Amino acid sequence: MITLNESVAHIVTGVVIILNLLFYTAYSKEDKNIQMKLLLDVLLLRKGIGHTLNELNKIIALSGLTLAAIAFLPIHLFDSKTNLLWNCLYTQIFHAVYSTYKFYGDKNMPELLSWLSVVDDFKSKSKKQQNVGAKKLSNILSVVAFSLLIGIVLNYFNMRKSDIVCFLMLLVSVFHFYFMEIDFKYVLKVRPYGFVPFYIAPVSLVVLLIRIVGLL
Repeated sequence: MITLNESVAHIVTGVVIILNLLFYTAYSKEDKNIQMKLLLDVLLLRKGIGHTLNELNKIIALSGLTLAAIAFLPIHLFDSKTNLLWNCLYTQIFHAVYSTYKFYGDKNMPELLSWLSVVDDFKSKSKKQQNVGAKKLSNILSVVAFSLLIGIVLNYFNMRKSDIVCFLMLLVSVFHFYFMEIDFKYVLKVRPYGFVPFYIAPVSLVVLLIRIVGLL
């Protein structure tokens, strides 16, 4: 039987994904407006299964970060942190599997052993090489965030009750997204709706930090 908390978590998850489809996938970066034909291209596979999977992967990743941020908001309308984080985990499993299959070995996901040179990349005077380092750092952070998320959801070592662990998971997740999407000038290059989790996450991080220092 699905509980009320599970139902609310699923509704929130569905709303987050639908909003991302409407305002992220359907947003034209060229014309800077919403064009439903862009969404239909994805949903109806009009540009092929590859295009659809790539676009869905983007919004699944974005939705996961948004859900993680929402989970720690001090909202008493629902008590669905665990259920939201389960849904977040499901989205990130898809994101991790597809991204590894699709991008491993290219600029967005350099080969594993190349991650060892991330410090040298950032030391480089070349902006292009620094950006390569940013992608490597992003992937390193993704592994850390994903591991912490699994620990929280499955409650390894009672991690679900640790505000410090939850704080680190959300913070690392935000930086993973940031370093993956920045350009050579460290400017975040996403469609406007892609900034939503960056508005929500700071609130949740502050709440968690207040709990950590014992003020809540």
